[in-house]
Amino acid sequence: MILAPLPLPPLPVIVERLDDDGRVCEELLQTSHDLLSNLLLHACAKNSPADNDERKERQTGVLRSLVNHMANRGQLQSVPELYETYCHHTRLHACTYLPRDGKGPSMRFAPLASVCKGDATHRRMCDYMAGQAIILEEPNGTSAQDWLCREYADMLSMARQRLLLESVESPGQEQTAPETADQPGRSVPRDSDPSILPDSPEPDSPDSPEPPGPTAPPALEATD
Repeated sequence: MILAPLPLPPLPVIVERLDDDGRVCEELLQTSHDLLSNLLLHACAKNSPADNDERKERQTGVLRSLVNHMANRGQLQSVPELYETYCHHTRLHACTYLPRDGKGPSMRFAPLASVCKGDATHRRMCDYMAGQAIILEEPNGTSAQDWLCREYADMLSMARQRLLLESVESPGQEQTAPETADQPGRSVPRDSDPSILPDSPEPDSPDSPEPPGPTAPPALEATD
């Protein structure tokens, strides 16, 4: 449940394994939560107060972007469009574990249709939905077994509804960025500038590209 408070559900990520010569020898399918957990554990081991404070600030910006997008356009998106939005913000969240002036991680997401009932991503999604049900004190769905019969696409939509119910308040009031594994939720003005990473424009900005989907940049590299 380490990432259960994060409003970014598990997504299928393609990881390239390299041989001793640095050549791709195998492609593996992992979940975005596997990778984010590793990044979080590395940050905890480093335990740099300055880095932690900066990362929390950047993560708040990313989550503000996600909340504002869902409140304004995300609730009208089709599931494939919603999936691309989650891919986009997951990549931004991963970038917060790296220096601002560093090269961001290349994350290649598998197509939405590649997730099947019972596979690793679907099972991790069931764990995620159950963990959120416990955190939100919902009366049902607190066991991963309760979600195994659900389609992955349906759970993506339900995750969106949870985010809207928990984070979006009436106009003129404040809305709260959901909790992350690093920090508790923080209130942010609804009409404030949703700035995020300087090299990653907010997806609702007129000048920003569409949220990347399955045809994103090259995959993360994994070495033994």
